[in-house]
Amino acid sequence: MTAFLQLEKISKVYGKGMTEVIALQPTDITIDKGQMVAIIGPSGSGKSTLMHILGFLDTPTTGTIKLEGQAISRRLGNSLARIRNREIGFVFQSFNLLPKLTILQNVMLPLLYAGYRSRARKKMALEALERVGLGNRVTHRPSELSGGQCQRAAIARALVTNPRILLADEPTGNLDSQTGRSILELFWDLHQQGQTIVLVTHDDLVAQIATRRIALKDGSVAVDTPQTGGLPEEWTSPALT
Repeated sequence: MTAFLQLEKISKVYGKGMTEVIALQPTDITIDKGQMVAIIGPSGSGKSTLMHILGFLDTPTTGTIKLEGQAISRRLGNSLARIRNREIGFVFQSFNLLPKLTILQNVMLPLLYAGYRSRARKKMALEALERVGLGNRVTHRPSELSGGQCQRAAIARALVTNPRILLADEPTGNLDSQTGRSILELFWDLHQQGQTIVLVTHDDLVAQIATRRIALKDGSVAVDTPQTGGLPEEWTSPALT
């Protein structure tokens, strides 16, 4: 059976000679379809570098990335951009919503770049917003929403192209505990629906939601183990509900 996403001997080196920095040691990682994976580690561990490589935002110095058996790590420019747009949904800590656009317009943007017609863009964006519980906020701008609602809008934008992988970088980092819990609940629901999700975090509490934990240290995989997953008890305590 062909692996869904496979990294073979992936490494990343910045600079040369005296200025050389090894951000990621040669690494092998396989992610199966439908998995929920947490990549965890402190600052400088290599998790951000690995996230950029997984999202095809950066190319590895050595090694190969395969998506369903097809090597794509050496593709250039427009080819990688098409893969990012169609295959990967990104959710960032800072939401990255355009302030002058409505939430609906923000969610429609990836579809515009993908070449969908106006009617299809609106229909798909409305469906994505309904999916994350923002069907009654489509005409609002980001400044008119709470932090949690902005993150839900960002998740809708990431989901609108029906990506095969959802990549979330510190998705609760700018949120309070109660709001963070609701976002983790949404990610868990998406996982239960079969969405492949990779969470990148420094927070052990966030990492507990995933069904697999990959811990990085000094640019290498220190731990790669399955876990139960689901919302940790701390997030469901009475103080946070």
